[in-house]
Amino acid sequence: MIVKPAITWLNRVSDADLRAKIGTILQMMAENAAIYDDPAPTLATVQSALDDFIGKTAAAADGGRSVTEAKKQARKVLTVIVRQLASYV
Repeated sequence: MIVKPAITWLNRVSDADLRAKIGTILQMMAENAAIYDDPAPTLATVQSALDDFIGKTAAAADGGRSVTEAKKQARKVLTVIVRQLASYV
């Protein structure tokens, strides 16, 4: 039997909590590279998606429909990538 990780929190946390939690995940996996030697997607891919989300979150703080939609799309991309990473772990 395959047990899927419970990662529903990705959709329930605030943007700030999402950034912090994913940052922690990346840090812990990097510090334990011997255990997580070949993650898919790579940690660099996750970091890139996180950086994009952080940038778009900052831009959305000033308002505007298009930047808010860009932030929502960046969050969606980030959560999809983190779900893939969770399947690896």
